[in-house]
Amino acid sequence: MAENKTMISKKFVIFFLIFIIYYFSLAFAGQCAGRCGSYNSQAPCQCDAVCINYGDCCRDICIDCPTHPACGGVTTTIRYTTIPTTTIPPYSYCYDTDNGIDIYTKGYVYGYWNGSYFHYSDYCYWNGSTYWVGEYYCLMNNQPYIIEYPCLQGCYDGRCLPGITSTTTISTTIPPSCKGRCGDFNPQAPCQCDSYCHLYKGSYSCCSDICTYCPTHPTCSKVTTTTTIITTTTVPYSYCYDSDGMDIYTKGYVYSYSWTDKKYYTYYDYCASYDNYTLIEYYCSGFYDPQSKQYIVSAHSLVIPCQNGCYDGRCLPGITTTTTTIIPNYCSDSDGGYNIYQKGYVSGYFNGVYYNYVDYCSGNYVVEYYCSGNYPYSLSEYCLQGCFDGRCLKSGITTTTTIIPTTILTTITTTIPNTCKDTDGGYNIYISGSIYGYYNSKYFIASDYCSGNYLNEYYCSNNMPASGISYCQYGCFYGACKTSPTGKIIAEKTWVQRILERIFRLR
Repeated sequence: MAENKTMISKKFVIFFLIFIIYYFSLAFAGQCAGRCGSYNSQAPCQCDAVCINYGDCCRDICIDCPTHPACGGVTTTIRYTTIPTTTIPPYSYCYDTDNGIDIYTKGYVYGYWNGSYFHYSDYCYWNGSTYWVGEYYCLMNNQPYIIEYPCLQGCYDGRCLPGITSTTTISTTIPPSCKGRCGDFNPQAPCQCDSYCHLYKGSYSCCSDICTYCPTHPTCSKVTTTTTIITTTTVPYSYCYDSDGMDIYTKGYVYSYSWTDKKYYTYYDYCASYDNYTLIEYYCSGFYDPQSKQYIVSAHSLVIPCQNGCYDGRCLPGITTTTTTIIPNYCSDSDGGYNIYQKGYVSGYFNGVYYNYVDYCSGNYVVEYYCSGNYPYSLSEYCLQGCFDGRCLKSGITTTTTIIPTTILTTITTTIPNTCKDTDGGYNIYISGSIYGYYNSKYFIASDYCSGNYLNEYYCSNNMPASGISYCQYGCFYGACKTSPTGKIIAEKTWVQRILERIFRLR
């Protein structure tokens, strides 16, 4: 009987201990005493750095774990505050997915400009006679820009279709000993018996038995082998790519397709040979030709003065100190914008360097300078009535003489033929001169003049006035280039000087 009681008491003690262990394990799982920084995926709560996200089972964390990141003081109350995020856009940026003007790849531009975000995709359209592609690209100042090109082979999904596939067939007769030499290749041997032996020059008879000793040769069973080469030739009407985007501080190149001789050319930026302060910067520019109804882009160049010197096809940036004043970029257009019927000029500063570009004629095309934002640009445009003195001429002008008799009113219209005289004998940049005459029955006179170190030289071309711009190495003064740093200008003689010379010559 006593043994039974002892057994019962032992069982009771064992069950009691199990109950105590189970009870405290549950209590321990709901609090953080001794569990700071612990993590157990099986536990009902966590006391690690993010335990506050698992309900209230860790409410004593700031008592037992006062250094916990969630505990900021005496209080254990945790508040969540949502801090609004403000995205401050950059001043401006522009990205082009097809890396510039690529009419054979559909792309899009996106970025931030003038206080707004933008996203534009290349597109196709039909104008009633020709398919065109609208090609978006980024200007140098991060402004999105669009240019339209005709697609000669059609346009699909925002890109011009490539050219026509041409097939060229080349027939080569297999040269006729390959005994024991199947698959052999020896660059010193006069012929080869490998799988391409028919392509190697040598004795014509040395491989005549190739099909006897090498019957599995790919060229056997045929007298000749025909190789078909399929090439796709894409011939755009015009194409131009500028690697540095007209950045004078980066040496770049322009890759351009010439629509006149149907060839591709590469032009690299370079420093002028006559001094160390002049950069020849290549860039892309174009115009719409109404005769061919095509937009023609091609390579052009600008003469850029480098304030701190020129080296390896780029302007040196110079040294910036705390006392250096950086002049912001700006551009001013004297004729109020893109105006081909009025001669003007653009001037301002670009990357701290002053510039002044004057509109001029090139045959029947006018090169019009204009501002886009704070940057200078130029575009050539065809003049239907001709170009004179940096501007397109409007419709022809005739002189009208009215004779009023006593009883009859008669109007006689006289058209004066085109004439042109040049006092300095033609395109002569070292003599200051003038041109004068009649053009479209209207009298004109124009004199050579300077614009900085550039000379605007007037001359006659087929009894019509024309002008060109030349860079003066030693400076420009009174309508002519100096012949040396201290050289004098050869000015045209006035009529008074010519009369005095004749008088003294007669004596």
